[in-house]
Amino acid sequence: TFGSELAVVSMLPLFFLDTFAVSPVLAGMLASGFAFMNLISRPTGGWFSDKFGRRRSLLITLTGLSVGYFIMSPLAVWFLSSYTISPSISNEFDITSYVSTITALVFGSGLLFQLPVVVYFLSKIGIVTPGLMRQYRKHALVGILILGAIITPPDPLSQSLISLPLYLLYEISILISAMVVKQRRKEEEAELQADQEQV
Repeated sequence: TFGSELAVVSMLPLFFLDTFAVSPVLAGMLASGFAFMNLISRPTGGWFSDKFGRRRSLLITLTGLSVGYFIMSPLAVWFLSSYTISPSISNEFDITSYVSTITALVFGSGLLFQLPVVVYFLSKIGIVTPGLMRQYRKHALVGILILGAIITPPDPLSQSLISLPLYLLYEISILISAMVVKQRRKEEEAELQADQEQV
């Protein structure tokens, strides 16, 4: 309920502030994760996820957050901790920078994994079609590889671990778009048939 959500969100910043000794701004950002996840899984009181499916939208969000936490974050921490400019300069990072890096990666991954949901609604209103997405598949692959190179350490394995799930999401989005277009055509044919019967 809204009351329980408000209570949790109002208490979490103090918990992060006292437990991890982070700045008030970072504590507020971390605490907003609960509200953010609630917004993604059922925004505007459930309209968003009711149209796409609550379980599906929540599953996609959790998958994105899991990829960010269990794959992207360890790679980033390993790279940042092992990267050295010279032997005389040692890497030192505190809990604030660690938590902020993990938070950015996890929520960034969660947002990236919303691609199928975005494609679903764009296909509903006729902006995106499966033919269009298939036409620009190569462009999307290049963009995904560039994105994977930017957000991961500079080695092929890390880039592949990020790029492969994103490309699979793109292919899944094509299938979702095809299903939406097919369903829309059936609805239009049914409406046309109903109008002809009335005439």
